[in-house]
Amino acid sequence: VYEHAYPLLRQYHMPACVYLITCAVENRLVWVNELNWALLTYPEESLEICHQFPDLQGLNSRPRIIDRIKRDFSPASIRELCHKLRQTLEIETDHQLYASPDELREMRQEDITLGFHTRDHYNLVNCDKHELARQLDDSGLEHLLDPGSFAYPFGSFDNTSVEVLREGDYQSIMTVGNNNDRFSSYHVDRVEVFSADPAVVFARLEVEEPVISAIRRVKLNLNSSRRRLIEACLPGSYSSNPGDPKTLENPRNPS
Repeated sequence: VYEHAYPLLRQYHMPACVYLITCAVENRLVWVNELNWALLTYPEESLEICHQFPDLQGLNSRPRIIDRIKRDFSPASIRELCHKLRQTLEIETDHQLYASPDELREMRQEDITLGFHTRDHYNLVNCDKHELARQLDDSGLEHLLDPGSFAYPFGSFDNTSVEVLREGDYQSIMTVGNNNDRFSSYHVDRVEVFSADPAVVFARLEVEEPVISAIRRVKLNLNSSRRRLIEACLPGSYSSNPGDPKTLENPRNPS
């Protein structure tokens, strides 16, 4: 962000929000960056290590492996995998990996807001109570963060993370996929962009995402109608309150 996006944002006086991961600010590799680098640089050795985990056996595609891990692996399993990679591969971490605290402070002077993005970027759905509390603890970043905004890793959340974050002082919580105002007044969507091609980005923002959002809204309205019908037939069995856990049985958990 500091090297590529920040100069353009400053040049055109555009505000933005960058979400900080504690381990990255501390110059420790974020697990998904570490795994991606390992699979790209040492594919054979990394695949051999990945295949030691039953859920990854038979997977040879880097995107599919990363998707399976971020979707299904517990933080403990991710730590175990990264430990095995470090024991086998030459992973150099003695240089600056991410934007430094001084660079982050510089960006703050140019209308760049710094939000919180957990300590280690684990999927919160796969965190137990203790790990969830640890991931949502922003200790050590108080001198950098602009209070008020949080982003779910991968856009994934469940009932527990929603309830815990409600107790915080956040004015916006960034999700992925038609969650504006659905779980609370401060849940806000963001769009995932994986290309630097302006035509691809434009198509994603102006064509694909509006169509996808329209389909999601239709599905949500159908589900709401079905829920109201069930409520009419079985009084008291469901709640129409969007914040009630019974309405969050299928929270956003993108693959």
